[in-house]
Amino acid sequence: MLGNIFFKTALLDDSNKWYCISLDLFSELGDTDGVAKVTGNLGSLYRHKGENTVALKYFEDALALHRANKSLTDEAVIIGNIGNLYLHTSNYPLALEYYLRALTIHEELNDESGIRRVTGNIGILYRNTGDYKKALEWLHRALELRMKANDQAGLASVHGNLGNVYASMGNTDEAFPHVVRAIEYSEKVGDHKIRLGATVSKINLLIRSDKAAEARQLAASIEEELRSTGNNLLLLELAINLAELCIIEGNIDEAMTIAQSCLDEAVSQGRIREQFDATSLIYHISKLKGDFETALVFHERASQIESDLIGLETQRQFLMMESEQRLSDERKQVERERTIALEREALLHSILPASIADRLLKGEKKIADTYDNVSVLFLDMVDFTSLASRIPPVHLIYLLDAVFAAADKVMIRHKLTKIKTIGDAYLAVSGLPEPMTDNVGAAALAAVDLLTSMNELVLQMPK
Repeated sequence: MLGNIFFKTALLDDSNKWYCISLDLFSELGDTDGVAKVTGNLGSLYRHKGENTVALKYFEDALALHRANKSLTDEAVIIGNIGNLYLHTSNYPLALEYYLRALTIHEELNDESGIRRVTGNIGILYRNTGDYKKALEWLHRALELRMKANDQAGLASVHGNLGNVYASMGNTDEAFPHVVRAIEYSEKVGDHKIRLGATVSKINLLIRSDKAAEARQLAASIEEELRSTGNNLLLLELAINLAELCIIEGNIDEAMTIAQSCLDEAVSQGRIREQFDATSLIYHISKLKGDFETALVFHERASQIESDLIGLETQRQFLMMESEQRLSDERKQVERERTIALEREALLHSILPASIADRLLKGEKKIADTYDNVSVLFLDMVDFTSLASRIPPVHLIYLLDAVFAAADKVMIRHKLTKIKTIGDAYLAVSGLPEPMTDNVGAAALAAVDLLTSMNELVLQMPK
C-alpha cells in the first residue's frame, strides 16, 4: 500500500523502495499471489520511469505467475499493462492487440472496472495515432462507464484525455471544460500525476486563449512540484509552454534559451512531436530577432520534421488498419468457435444427464461407471405404429414433443434421469448418476405421476 501511495503521488523512487520491501516479504511467506501483484506494480513503475525493457520483464514474470495461479482477472490486468507499455513506446498495433485481449477477458468475467480502464486506454491509443474520431468514440464510451460507476479517479483520467484530443483538433472551447474537470477530480482523489498533466494542458489552452498572465501564474504554481516528480515528458511540455509565454511577454532571449533546451531534451527523449514544436519556436524567435539565416535553417528543419510526422502518422494509421482487420477476423473466429462450443454443450445436455455431459465437455473420453442399485422406468405408447399411419407427420412430431416434454417435468420432480428416447419409447432411471436411498420408490411414484400427467395432457394440433 505504501508503494501504491508513493506511486500515485509521483514519488517513484520511494514507491520502488516499498515495492521491493513487500516483494521480499511476500517471497519469504511463499505468497505467490502477492509476489505476482507486486511484480506487476514494479512493471508499471519502471514503465513510468521510461525503463521499458525492465518494465516488460517484470510484466512477463507477473503474467506467468498469475497464469500459474489461474487468476484470470489479474492476468487481464497485466495484459492491459503490457498494452500500456507498447502504447508508451509507440508500437500501436501491438498495443491494440494486447488491449483487445485484455478487454475480451474482462468482458467474459463481467469485470466492469477492467472494461472501463481498457476502454479508456484504447481511446488514448487512437488519440496518439491521430485518429481523433475513434479516440472520441472510445473515450466518450469510457466516460459514460466511469460516470455510471461514479469512478472519480477514472473520470479525472478520461476528462484529461478528452481535453487533449479536443486540443489536438484545435477545438479549445471543447477542450477547456474537460481539462478543468480533470483537475477537479484528480484533486478530489489525490492523483497528482493526472492533476499535473491536466494542469500543463490547461496552461497550453490558456496561452491559446490569449490569457498569458493566468498561464504564467499557473505555471509558476506547479513548476517546482513537477521537477520533484522526475516526469521528463511533462517537464518538456511545460518548458515549451514557458518559451511561448516568454515570446508573448517580449522576453525573446529567454525564449530562445528555453526553446533550444527543449529541442535538446526532445531529441534525447526521442519525442518527434516535441522536436517539431521546439524547432518551430526557434524559427519563430529567430524571425523576431531578425536572424533570418537561422530562421531559414530551422524553418527547413521544422518542415522536414512535419513531413516525417505526417509520414509516420500515415504509416501508423495504415498499420492500425491492418491490425484492426486481423484482430477483427480473429475475434470473429473466436466467436464462431464459442458458438459451436455452446451448441455442442446444449446438444450434449439435451441427450445426456447433466453430470455425464459435463464430464464429456471436460475432456473425459470413456465413461464406464458401475451402479449396484438402480431402477428403470420405461414408457411406451399403445398402438403408436397404427396411429403414425393415420395422422400427418407434423402432428406426429407435435404429439411426441408434447408427451416427452410432460415426461421430462415428471422426471425432474422425482429426481429421475432421462436416458434417451427411441421413437415412441422413453427411458429413465432412478439412482444414477447420483445414488438414491429409495430409487425403487422414486421410480414407482414417477410412474404413477407420469400416468396422471398423460391422462391430463391436452393437445391442440397445429394447422
